[in-house]
Amino acid sequence: VLFRSVGHTDENHKLVAKDLSRDHKPDDADEKERILKAGGRVAPLESWPEGPHRVWLKEDDLPGLAMSRSIGDGVAHSVGVSAVPEIMKHTFNSKSDEYFIVASDGVWEFISSQEALNIVSAMPTPKAAAEQLCKIAVDRWAEEEPVCDDITALVIFLQPVLQFQ
Repeated sequence: VLFRSVGHTDENHKLVAKDLSRDHKPDDADEKERILKAGGRVAPLESWPEGPHRVWLKEDDLPGLAMSRSIGDGVAHSVGVSAVPEIMKHTFNSKSDEYFIVASDGVWEFISSQEALNIVSAMPTPKAAAEQLCKIAVDRWAEEEPVCDDITALVIFLQPVLQFQ
């Protein structure tokens, strides 16, 4: 799950997304370097060469993880997959922060933070916003890939919460 985006109003009164995390993919230069140094290899599935790059043991087609950060995967950790998170700090601003979106990588694969914010801000409730975001993510996966990743979203409308502080 990625604490991906907070939506805030900038000085021009425009709703702008701010990423609070990033996807950690095995073919990102810094992630790939760590995996290779640990004796792993990074490549897509042989049967799906246009698919995402995955983390493999050097001499075996295991574990095939399509991410480079994971909790509790001993095999993947042995070849450089890390459970150590990247930490980004954000202090919520009661005057400008309006939405907080937490979602799994299946949401972010085909939806940018700004597009997610636009979707969320058009909905009347956090529940409706999360459901719409997930529906659009499922539809994008169906258009783009023969498989679908996990899709989960939590949306918080911050203004009512922050006004009570």
